[in-house]
Amino acid sequence: NGGNSLYHDATNFNIGAVDGVTGVRIGANNLTLSTSGSVTHAAAGNNISALGLELLGTGGNYQLTDATNVITNIAGNTGVVNYTNNASLVVGTVGANTGLTTSATMTLTVLGAGNNLTFNATATPGAATTFNAPNNIIFNTGAGVTAVNAAGQTASFIAGNQIVGNANAATDISAATANLNAANGIGAANAIETTVANLIVTNSTGGNVVITDTAGINIDSASSAGNFSLTSTGSITTTGNLALNGLQSVIYANGSTSDLTLSSTVTHGAGAANLALRADNSVFFTGTGNVTSTGGALEVTLNSDRDASGAGAIAMAAGSLMASNGGNVVLGGGVSPATTAAVGQGAKVHGVQISGANINAGAGNVSIRGQSLAGAGTAHGVSIDGGSVLQASSGTITITGTGAAATTTSRG
Repeated sequence: NGGNSLYHDATNFNIGAVDGVTGVRIGANNLTLSTSGSVTHAAAGNNISALGLELLGTGGNYQLTDATNVITNIAGNTGVVNYTNNASLVVGTVGANTGLTTSATMTLTVLGAGNNLTFNATATPGAATTFNAPNNIIFNTGAGVTAVNAAGQTASFIAGNQIVGNANAATDISAATANLNAANGIGAANAIETTVANLIVTNSTGGNVVITDTAGINIDSASSAGNFSLTSTGSITTTGNLALNGLQSVIYANGSTSDLTLSSTVTHGAGAANLALRADNSVFFTGTGNVTSTGGALEVTLNSDRDASGAGAIAMAAGSLMASNGGNVVLGGGVSPATTAAVGQGAKVHGVQISGANINAGAGNVSIRGQSLAGAGTAHGVSIDGGSVLQASSGTITITGTGAAATTTSRG
């Protein structure tokens, strides 16, 4: 208890008991461990109690999972870290190290009701990583400082309450895949800022999900009991199912060349709600794209050309489906898709093309507005073919097509 402590060993060692003293307890001081071997607990209760824990050593393998470990801060640079703490834990500065870096896996587990895991500095794992807290996982690095930099890896975050985004302008997660699992909200107060290729989201009980991505993203799967908002500065694709049960769900591919492509099923099983699928360029449903409400009426809007640049089509391929269970269905463009046309762009010369697809609004209305691509050989404002079916049992179906100047044929 007289000051900071450093222990270095060239090989394996245990945190054990000597002369009746169990574990390592140094009060409000820092403990530095350094080895290229493995470190574990000799027995349950042989814990570590300190202000900070610094883990060093090339290739070191730290398996410090005793359920009674209590520290405040963790940092270091080593091989593998698997650490459990029975109190709130901060990835911060200990000794000469700010942040925690591993060449292989990193696992941080917090125990105890109400305890949090906070990133005040960067965690940089070299392989798959898992962070687990019974209350909140909080990103709190300075402006411009990435909280978790798991380049090329899968980073999993499990919070018993919320995953809280950084109030500063900083990337919270950089990874190949981010797996976010919380009970009561993900980015509800401050959006989670990501640079990831793939996204998995589970928000099981309530609270909202708000995520912003900077480079284009694929949604592997998503489930949210609360509102869901994903905005990406790049194209968005989906490969797994989305169960979106909040009152408001918005998926937005932001940027003049950004498309939104739905290749999976979006379901809604709660009360009346709204779903907006937006892109500054085009919105596509592949043959496996499906939006279905089995709960209340779901207002569904496919909104291309959201930036009102005059380019952004909508296309639904054979086999795709929208069943709104009585909610209005709108296909259009610009900032007001109910009154503004989607516009043909690139190879998609038709403003809206529905080919062998099915739209069923039940008691709701269907509104489709499209304008063909100017200068195209043959183009239509709205093209409906391939045995497509549009249904509104007691609502109205309104189709408005506008033909732009074409080199051969242009029809509304």
